[in-house]
This record gives sequence, structure tokens and C-alpha cells, in this order.
Amino acid sequence: MLEPGYEGDSELTFALQSEFHKGFPLENLRPLLMSGNLHTQAAAAFLVAEISPRLSFNMNCVVAEIADLLDSKIARIRFDAIEALLGCTTPADGAILGGVMLRLDDEHAGVRWRVTQFIALRNAGSYGSRWKMPPRCARNRRSRSF
Repeated sequence: MLEPGYEGDSELTFALQSEFHKGFPLENLRPLLMSGNLHTQAAAAFLVAEISPRLSFNMNCVVAEIADLLDSKIARIRFDAIEALLGCTTPADGAILGGVMLRLDDEHAGVRWRVTQFIALRNAGSYGSRWKMPPRCARNRRSRSF
């Protein structure tokens, strides 16, 4: 995948995906995510988007590299990067989350749709307790009168 002439290979991509699910270290995605080859970036973006929710917490080691894909000239890469960031960001990733929100102005409708899904799924709490308000904040919110 890192060869300069790489033009995509779905069998290789799926084999690599299987290895990540077997425990191959996720930080090994870094060279693929940072590659100058758009086919390699596309395969890496697909891989990080398809990593199971069970493993996505472990992707914090490459979250910055995933976020860099938000500026790709390929819409599918931006779409997959947003999907991946849905599973591996936390509220502490403010700058990265801001970058996702800026994609609401993306020229590609599919990317804009993915951002709205990102927002909806985060607000619904679909991606774990790391996005829920701490008990103290929740208590304060309920006590307000409007």
C-alpha cells in the first residue's frame, strides 16, 4: 500500500482490516494515513471508518492523522474520515471537532450529510459514555428554570 504506484487493492485492504481486528497495532495506520498517494489514503480512510466500535477508542493514537484527511480533495476520503472521527474523538478534541463542523460547508452533499449524522449520533449519545455530561453538569442543567 505504501508503494508509489499503488492504485488500490480491495483484497489487501480487507486482509489488513482483518489483522487490525486480530490485534495488529492501530498506530501502524499512521504511514497509510499520511501517505501522499490518494489510493493509499482512501484505503486507510476506509479502514479507520470500518474499525469496529470496540477498537475505535484505541484509535486516539492516530486521531490527528485522521483529522488531516478532512482536507482531502477526495470527497470519499473526507466522508470516511468523519465516520472514523465519530468513533474515536472525545469532547477534549475541540479543534478536531471544529474541523468536522466546518465540513457543513463542504461542496459535496454526501460529506455534509455525514457531518449532520455525526452531530445527530453524538447528541443522541450513541457512541458511549465519554460524550455524556458529567453528573454534576446534568444536575445543574435540570435545576434551571426557564
